[in-house]
Amino acid sequence: MGKRWVELCSELCVMDQTGSGFVQGGPVKLRYRTVPLTPAVKSSEGAVEYLKVALGGTVAQAGALTDCPFQGDSSSYNIVNGEVNSIRGEHTKALIGQLIIFNQILGELREDIREQVKEMSLFRNAILECQMCGFYEPRSRCQPIPCFKGMACMETFDFPGYRCGPCPEGMTGNGTHCQDIDECAEAQPCYTPGACVNTAKGFTCEPCPPGLWGPPLSGFGVEYANSHRQECSDIDVCLDLANACTPNSFCIDTIGSYRWGQYKVGYVGNQTTGCFPRKSCATLSFNPCDTNAHCFIERNGDVTCACNVGWVGNGHTCGKDTDIDG
Repeated sequence: MGKRWVELCSELCVMDQTGSGFVQGGPVKLRYRTVPLTPAVKSSEGAVEYLKVALGGTVAQAGALTDCPFQGDSSSYNIVNGEVNSIRGEHTKALIGQLIIFNQILGELREDIREQVKEMSLFRNAILECQMCGFYEPRSRCQPIPCFKGMACMETFDFPGYRCGPCPEGMTGNGTHCQDIDECAEAQPCYTPGACVNTAKGFTCEPCPPGLWGPPLSGFGVEYANSHRQECSDIDVCLDLANACTPNSFCIDTIGSYRWGQYKVGYVGNQTTGCFPRKSCATLSFNPCDTNAHCFIERNGDVTCACNVGWVGNGHTCGKDTDIDG
């Protein structure tokens, strides 16, 4: 960049002899080599409209009489002296130093504005992504479904933002968490406590004990278990099982079972081999001998039959003796 010259035409103020103020002088034209000034803002946003140049006195004295005191240090004076040694007057050199410092301040201000633009951009993005501010696409409270498997989910304005349907029948909970109800422990609906089987969603009663009969029972929920009870009634085995005991013996029914009773009068035997008429010589009804034989009881209690005279056979069956050999 080549040399550039600028002329400053301004109102001249000269420091008075006492150093306590300025007196107005005539117009002055200054010509000196410039340094680049690059403002950080557009010209439309602000510009220097009026400039006064004070000659005479010190910079500190001049700063005390203006709204913008000189803020440079001794190093600034040295820089100015080295750069503008061709300019006449110490006060003019101080002015150039002020302009150089002003240029530096404008450069720093430009960088600060750039940083603020970046920060505002980040701040704007943060606001746009802020869920609490409402600048976002609302997320469904029911996705993913927070409720128990198979339960319906409905969004609400109350915390936590959704409501689940009731737990399945036979289960208890708030719809989000459901657990099985143990109807066997809560209601004991079966005939015997040990016959109740708790299932995933209800209960089932095992069949009635042997010798008892009752319809099967199963269901869901404590209310149902309290209102439905398994009933088991005794089975008359002697009537239901006609052949429970051998013929000619008595069958005695018991709770859930049966037992054998005495044999009928005139019968002997057991439930394995059967019941048979008792042999006896006392009456003709139980006399095992033939009508043509006589009956007698041995010492051991056995009944013996012998054919009468003129008859032959084993006593139980007798035939006429034709050769009359006795």
